[in-house]
Amino acid sequence: LVLTATQGRFTESLRWYRAIRPLMVAQSVGVLAIVIAAAAGLLALNNPILDWGWWSAVAAQAGETSGGGNIITAPFSYPLLIPPFVLLLVVVLPRLAHSEELTFRRGTRTWRDGVVRSLIFGLIHLTVGVPLAVALALSIGGLWFTRQYFIGGVRRATAYHLTYNCLVLALLLATIGLSQ
Repeated sequence: LVLTATQGRFTESLRWYRAIRPLMVAQSVGVLAIVIAAAAGLLALNNPILDWGWWSAVAAQAGETSGGGNIITAPFSYPLLIPPFVLLLVVVLPRLAHSEELTFRRGTRTWRDGVVRSLIFGLIHLTVGVPLAVALALSIGGLWFTRQYFIGGVRRATAYHLTYNCLVLALLLATIGLSQ
């Protein structure tokens, strides 16, 4: 994250944050609720295949009882790391959203192509250690970003993706705050 933050321009990040509008936030809350419900529903099936994620497998091998989460949220387990990690995330989130939109949405021509790309988008999150059920649920968000791409291109999809990611970060921080 530090490397990505230092390579980016802070003014570029601010430009993306300025693109967020209240309607985008409201719509993204709805999409996030659907993604969370889908992930919870898939995880409730207690299917070992859907429950699998490399991060939980490593945690189980290490004897950890929680086993949940992923490599991105790991620093939230250490209170001293939370403020600098959140600061880095705030700087990097726009760039990450933009690069994902360039990778997964640019050039999408049809909904059929969009569905395939959105599924791949969700599954690529397995690399950070989320369970398969969560990766599949994230494909729903990918479909939402595809819709935004069809309406206004990569720029619009990136703004919506950033809005969504900010909500995820806010939810994560609220959850941590409530648990302490």
